[in-house]
Amino acid sequence: MTDIFVYEIITLKAEPSSDYRFIARVGSITRNWGDKPEIVLWYEHQLSEVWGMTEEEAYNKLENMIKDWIAKQKQ
Repeated sequence: MTDIFVYEIITLKAEPSSDYRFIARVGSITRNWGDKPEIVLWYEHQLSEVWGMTEEEAYNKLENMIKDWIAKQKQ
């Protein structure tokens, strides 16, 4: 069965704010959503938080990292 991944990204305002005003973190990554959902633990993906000047920038940076990690899992 091909692994299906569903992920959630959380964005937060950086406190205290600097040039980078937003932080994006992995909320969760789930494998095989629907059949037998399995939470992917941090030690498996090891994706750290990322910073951006805008909320969209931080979100997009992390989303690209997640998509790269997912692509590697399907090889």
